[in-house]
Amino acid sequence: MGCSLRLLAVMCALSAGLQAAQAQPPAGEATPLAKVRIGEVIGPPELAGELLHRELAAALGRSRVAVAAGKDEPVDFYLRPYVLASIEQNGVKVSYVVNVSDPTGRKMMRFSGEEGLPGPAPDRDPWAAVTQPVARAFAANVASAFAAWRADNSR
Repeated sequence: MGCSLRLLAVMCALSAGLQAAQAQPPAGEATPLAKVRIGEVIGPPELAGELLHRELAAALGRSRVAVAAGKDEPVDFYLRPYVLASIEQNGVKVSYVVNVSDPTGRKMMRFSGEEGLPGPAPDRDPWAAVTQPVARAFAANVASAFAAWRADNSR
């Protein structure tokens, strides 16, 4: 009986320690710069839009920006990306604008840019040129611009 009580006490202590460890962020994990919700990517066909959205969420996470998983989660900012792919004389141009607003809808910032892709558009479809490396470049540019803006404006 005494052995069972000691075993129970050890198990309770281990359980309490595990719960305390889970409640605290891992050592070295930084506080997010902000929490955002990314709207649907406006402009591309569905598959390209999903790829751009996924890559943007991943790039923001790597830039210390938390991305809301659910629609009801409170956030600091909404990101609304607009992307256009067009056939140019020298290849394909992918242009983007990402509007940043606060939870009330007030516009806070706008990021924009473009990626020039040399060569002809596959099957004359400019969206076919939006491959994973192109989506990653778009996402990295937006995420780094957003993170720099937040770092500069959170002081």
